[in-house]
Amino acid sequence: MHISDNDFVIYGQIAFGIYLSGFYWPQSTVEIFANRFTVTCPLSINNFQSHGIYAISDLNNAHIVGNTFSGGGLAPNGDEKAYNYGISIAQSQGFNNQITDNNFYGNFFSGTYFSSSSNWKICSNYGFFVNRVFDFKGDNLDIDFSHNDFLFGGFDI
Repeated sequence: MHISDNDFVIYGQIAFGIYLSGFYWPQSTVEIFANRFTVTCPLSINNFQSHGIYAISDLNNAHIVGNTFSGGGLAPNGDEKAYNYGISIAQSQGFNNQITDNNFYGNFFSGTYFSSSSNWKICSNYGFFVNRVFDFKGDNLDIDFSHNDFLFGGFDI
């Protein structure tokens, strides 16, 4: 699967630009390259979430490279912690996966969120003015995290 050079504007109570689930063979490839995502969550309630990319699957050979993620601003009530995410990876135990050379700009709850996922290379990403550029929860084993730059952003483990 190859997804490239698209503009995604995500706004909704439970909304996804790209949603990956189900079974992926070890020889499968998922390439998400050079896309632009604007992600806004309309309310700052935990059940309401918007995601640029959401993967809940054992991905193999997933390459999320060279994308731009822009937080769509504050929730209408002015809450700075609107639940919007650039990339969310959950329960992914595949191999040869990477998130590299992506840019995250402003007003995200998390630029990239990992929950109980393993075998990911995360390098050369840039975050500017993001609440949490990277957020790790649960057991995240064999994560190669290097050469990422944050300016006015956080990192949560």
